[in-house]
Amino acid sequence: MLNTECRTYRSGISMLELVIYVGMLSVFMVLIIATLMRVVRTYDRVRAQRSVVSNGRLVIEQLMQQISGSQAIYSPTSVFGSNAGQLSIVTPVGASSEETVNHIDFWLDNGRVWMRKEGAATTSVTSPSVRVNQMRFDQISQGLGREAVVITLQITGFADAQFTASSTLHAAAALRGTY
Repeated sequence: MLNTECRTYRSGISMLELVIYVGMLSVFMVLIIATLMRVVRTYDRVRAQRSVVSNGRLVIEQLMQQISGSQAIYSPTSVFGSNAGQLSIVTPVGASSEETVNHIDFWLDNGRVWMRKEGAATTSVTSPSVRVNQMRFDQISQGLGREAVVITLQITGFADAQFTASSTLHAAAALRGTY
């Protein structure tokens, strides 16, 4: 006679399988969280570096534009060869109807670069998220009465208290009025 006994199988998972699945899921989650934290830290570093470079470029471009369009350097108030330099230039741009020239001053104070045009308010050229550690101007006489200014700018940015980025930028500009 045939055995017609029906076997019943229990569906579901055993406790051992459950422990193994939870362990594997935990390892997987730890790896994902570690990767995400690394991505966030990298993003903060890149953001700090981008802030430094964009602010540095903004300052250099502003200085280059004003120096290139100027006629002369106003020596009595300019400070050359100092890490906290000051540059005063004489330019015909923006001169009032009574005046033929306008004076523009750039200087470093409390980690920020400031600009003042004659008859206008003082404005900050840099963002509060960066600190300018050095702004040095060096005057170059190129012969035949031609003048140029070499600019060295060292700037540091902060993404937060943990991440900082720093960059040193150099540029040179010849005065329009001297050639």
